[in-house]
Amino acid sequence: MSGPLSPAPGASTDARPVDASERVVLLDVLRGFALGGVFVSNAYWHLSGRGLLPRASEEALKATKVDVVADFLFEQLVAGKAMSLFALLFGLGFALQMSRAEERGGSIVPVYARRLGVLLGIALTHRFALWYGDVLTTYALMGFLLLWMRELPDRRLLVWSLVIIFGAPVAGTGREGC
Repeated sequence: MSGPLSPAPGASTDARPVDASERVVLLDVLRGFALGGVFVSNAYWHLSGRGLLPRASEEALKATKVDVVADFLFEQLVAGKAMSLFALLFGLGFALQMSRAEERGGSIVPVYARRLGVLLGIALTHRFALWYGDVLTTYALMGFLLLWMRELPDRRLLVWSLVIIFGAPVAGTGREGC
């Protein structure tokens, strides 16, 4: 594998965190922007007190067209972009780890399943101890789904992708479903 997302030549293939020569700086920078955007989005939502209001009271805050436009722009340009970028990077990170494991003749399953188990433990603790809206549980569960789907043929992946894309809104798993 070569290109802007390739590890440096001669990089180690051990099952351990990558060293500096193997890091993909562009991904680290994008991850930083994504996390910063998620932080700003969460700060806006939580520090404004909107998350504590009943839906009707929250809607009443959008008293003018300026409020509606500002809220829409924030959601589209900050919150939506940051969360989408972070999700994309989660999947890309999985693909890179899988590729590195395959290059060294190993399997991603043991290490990645352990990492996802730790993430799920942290997520469930956060969900039940601090806040019900924790997204880390979703990331951990989707990570296990990625492990399960990693060897499916392209056609089945396409079918599953469509089911997930169109099924999630119907199931009420989006932000409005909270």
